[in-house]
Amino acid sequence: MRQFFNQFKKDFKQIFFSPVFFLMAGLCSSIWSFVFPRQIFEFARKVGVSPLAQGGMDGGANIYGTVFISQLSLTHLLLLFIVPIFTMRLIAEEKKLRTFDLLLTAPITSTKIVLGKFLAAYAVVLILVTVSFLYPVSTMWFTEFNMGLLVSAYVSIALLMGIYTAIGLFSSSLSTSIMLSVFLGIMFSVSLHFISLGGQFSNNSIYSSIAEYLSISTHLDGFFRGNIASSSVLFFFIIAGFFLFMTQRIIESSRWRAK
Repeated sequence: MRQFFNQFKKDFKQIFFSPVFFLMAGLCSSIWSFVFPRQIFEFARKVGVSPLAQGGMDGGANIYGTVFISQLSLTHLLLLFIVPIFTMRLIAEEKKLRTFDLLLTAPITSTKIVLGKFLAAYAVVLILVTVSFLYPVSTMWFTEFNMGLLVSAYVSIALLMGIYTAIGLFSSSLSTSIMLSVFLGIMFSVSLHFISLGGQFSNNSIYSSIAEYLSISTHLDGFFRGNIASSSVLFFFIIAGFFLFMTQRIIESSRWRAK
C-alpha cells in the first residue's frame, strides 16, 4: 500500500505542479469568467430584472435550464480536450524517457500502478470540475434555484471525467508519443458519444436497448433532471473500469516482456 501512495503522490505532483496544469487551469478560468457573467446578465435582461437588484432574479428553474446547463456543457467541452493533455505524460513520457522500465521492476503490482496514476490524474481533473461548480453556486446570493439539481448534474460530469481520465491513461499506454496519446484520448472519448447512434436505425429491440444503455447522453440527461439512477452510476464505473483493465493488461504484458 505504501508503494501505491508513493505512486499516487508522484504522479499527482507531476501533473498539478506542471506548467501545463496552470496553463489549462488559467485558460478554463478565463473562459468561464468571460462567458458565465455574460450569460447571467443576458438571462437577467430576458426576465427584465437586474441580477444585483434587491430580491434577486425570478425563476430559479429557468436559470438552471439556461445558464447552468450552458456552464455544464462548456465545462464538458473544455475537459474533453484537456483531460488527455493531463494524462498524456503518465505512461507515454515514462516510456520515452526509459523510466517506465524501472517502474516495471519496482515492487508494485500493475494494478496499483494503474490505480495510482488514474487517481492522481482524476484528482487534478476534479479540481477543475470544482472550480467550474463555484460559478453557478455563486449565484445563490441573488437568486433561488434547486441546489439538488445542480449537484446531481455536476456529479454526472465528475463521473464522466472518470471515464475520460481512464481513456486518457489507456491512450498514454499505447504509444511513446505524447501527441499521439492526446489524439487517441480525444478520439476515443468522442467516439463514446456515437456508439448509440446505430441503435436508432436498428429494428432489433435487444441491440437498440444495449445501444441506448451505452449512450452517455441518456445517463447524463437523467442526472441533469435530478434522477441519480444506480444503473447510470454503474455504467460510468463499468466503462472506466474497462479502460483501466485494458491499461493494466498492457502494463502487465510489458512487465512480462521485460523479464
